Parts: sequence; structure tokens; C-alpha cells
Amino acid sequence: MVAQTHTQQLRARRDRWVNWLVVAVFLVALVIGWGVKSAAESRAVRCEAGNMVLSCPAGWVRAKVEPPVILRVEERVAPFRSAISLEERPLPKDMPKPLLAVQQALTLERAGWVAYRILSLEEAVPVGKRTAMRVTFAYVETNPNPFLETLPVVMHGEDYILPAGEDKVQVATFVAAQENYPLVAARFAAFLRSLPG
Repeated sequence: MVAQTHTQQLRARRDRWVNWLVVAVFLVALVIGWGVKSAAESRAVRCEAGNMVLSCPAGWVRAKVEPPVILRVEERVAPFRSAISLEERPLPKDMPKPLLAVQQALTLERAGWVAYRILSLEEAVPVGKRTAMRVTFAYVETNPNPFLETLPVVMHGEDYILPAGEDKVQVATFVAAQENYPLVAARFAAFLRSLPG
């Protein structure tokens, strides 16, 4: 009887250790998986735009562009693709606030976007050694493909309007579906840091 009780206690103790070992292995696997996922999502590749070499998200595709856009990269697959773009525009002359004039021109160009709204505007945001105007905006995107049944999606974006010499400005923009906004914002921050100047 005593031997039987002692054997049961040993088994219970061993089972407890096995349970703790399984929990520990599970937690280690979670941490490793999170690390691999984070590393994969934050990977960047070098892409050329004019005479600049910039940091673009890995796995995104380069879209065909026309001036004033000099670079546009998009997610490979998604009905509403996240995108990062860079434009070079002439700097308006003889205006008290030339960056504000560029922002107003962008707003007029986007008048056809469904429910386009400016959410915030900051006039002096540091980007490297330069000072930019930061504009956050939102609009509603509808998928024009008649064969896909999708709901419209709220898209969230940011413009950084930066002086680039005496006669031009750069407009760095990203847009993403609302639920993807934090991830794309982190990738866009890496893109902004890679801008020269």
C-alpha cells in the first residue's frame, strides 16, 4: 500500500514536470514564431528612383508610373493594395507658404476620390535633416472589378511634403486599408529615413 502511494506520487510529480515542459516549449515556439514574423514583415530591399536609392518593403511590386510620380511600390496581392509613392513637383514661386500650396494642389487633384477628407495637417515635422509638412487623410476605396464582391474599404494615408532644393519639392505618400495602417506606417517610416538630404 505504501509502495503504491509512493509510485502514484512519483507519477504525479513526473506528470507535473511534463506539463510544465510542454508549456515552456509552447511559449518558446510562440516567441520564435513572433520573431520570424516580425523579421519577415520588416524586411526591406533597395530600389532606385531617379538618382536615389531608397528602402522599399520586401515583396512589394514596383508599379508603372508617370511624372510627377518617380516611384510607386504596392503590395503584391490584395483587393485594396497598400502603396508607397514618391513624387517630385516644382516648388511654387512667390508664395508665402509654398508647401501649403502643394498640399492644396494635391487636395484638388484628389477631389474625385470618394469621401476624401484631410484628418490633420502639421507644418513642421522633422524628416532627417529636413522639415516636412505632414498631412493625414482618409477616403473610401471601391473595387472596380465587377467579378469580385467586396465591400468598400476605408483607406488611410499620409503625405510628407519636403523641400528638395530651391526649385522642387518631394511628396512621399502611403495609403493602406484602415486595418493595415500601423504595419504600413512602420514600413513607410523606413522609406522616409532612406530619403537623401
